[in-house]
Amino acid sequence: QVNRNWDIVMDDMKISAAGTEPPTYAPTLFPTATGVISTPKPTVQPTSMPTAVTITECPGDTSAPLAIPAGPIMLAKSNSLCILTKAVLDANGVMTKIAPVARSYDGQPWEKAAGDFSVMLLQDQEFGDYISGSQITLPHLDDGAEYFLTSYTYTLSEEN
Repeated sequence: QVNRNWDIVMDDMKISAAGTEPPTYAPTLFPTATGVISTPKPTVQPTSMPTAVTITECPGDTSAPLAIPAGPIMLAKSNSLCILTKAVLDANGVMTKIAPVARSYDGQPWEKAAGDFSVMLLQDQEFGDYISGSQITLPHLDDGAEYFLTSYTYTLSEEN
């Protein structure tokens, strides 16, 4: 506690150095770091979460699945059930070897699908959640495999 009845008198005080470094124009790793820490310059290769400008909407529930490319993508949050899958198209253009990757429903952010396939495919990546959607960088797939967005409608009975 401070005793407000005391006066503090200082005589012959000299400050020889400031307690913190002066502000820098570039971000540093720690606010109180000493010395100059160089920050990396922008990279030529995409980073784990580059900004995606275009928002990809899920197709309507009566529409055909929508093929989407690998790489950075911003997926709109879905009010119906929308599932991102990996599939291989056979010679007739029919989707085979379908595996769920992620999903969005009820206007919620995108989340990884349950199971080992999604965990292994996306590894340490997480969806970046924004007001307009969820962003992730989809890894490249083996030849013949593609990503697809498919929408579904669902209802729950009162008993559930």
